[in-house]
Amino acid sequence: MKLPKQFLLLCLVTIILFGSSSFIDLRNDQITFTGTFGKEPLVQNKKYFCAAKGDSISVSVCRFYISKVELMAGDLVMGTFDYKLIDLFDSTSRSFRVPFYSHYDITSIRFQLGIDSATNVAGVGGGDLDPTRGMYWSWQSGYINLKLEGSSNLCVKNKNEFQYHLGGYAAPNNALRTVELKVHDTGDFVVNIDVEQFFSRTDMATLSHVMSPSLKAVELSAHAANMFDIRE
Repeated sequence: MKLPKQFLLLCLVTIILFGSSSFIDLRNDQITFTGTFGKEPLVQNKKYFCAAKGDSISVSVCRFYISKVELMAGDLVMGTFDYKLIDLFDSTSRSFRVPFYSHYDITSIRFQLGIDSATNVAGVGGGDLDPTRGMYWSWQSGYINLKLEGSSNLCVKNKNEFQYHLGGYAAPNNALRTVELKVHDTGDFVVNIDVEQFFSRTDMATLSHVMSPSLKAVELSAHAANMFDIRE
């Protein structure tokens, strides 16, 4: 009896997939985000002394989008993840898994801090991109890449409060930033955000509020990209 070509093709594909499973590693690594102020764990509304500024700072909101997450083995992209809204004060939002097949060690994690122009011009989305998440301005301004709010005596106006809502996807106010972090491949990965790195680079006395796309938002977004590091 002559077997149909479709059946033979299906058998061939099955043999290739299952026969190669012995030398292809199926992994599902977890990436977790944590927050610190210098060497101390970041706690909501707790006052921290910023040595670079000589005064105390407290943080009430720290939320941001990461997108186009890539697990890299040298120049090879081994696993990807589209986007995630991270809230450092909500433990349920700070972890996700990236499934991938890899026979190589991961050497770096690369991602974008914010939402790219293509996603912005496509209009509002669902899930983590739902406007009810509080991270969307309007169809003209798009998504807020990062929200950082709190208080400090360094902010001489607005009751010593600061509000940094950073975003913008159209030139010259494109605030999207790419972050790449070197890692030692031990399985799961912990990315830490040291908010003191942002405040030490920011003149809070003269700039305590940024609430729309602007060149100031672009400048502060570069500061924000420096907050990220890998926890070994």
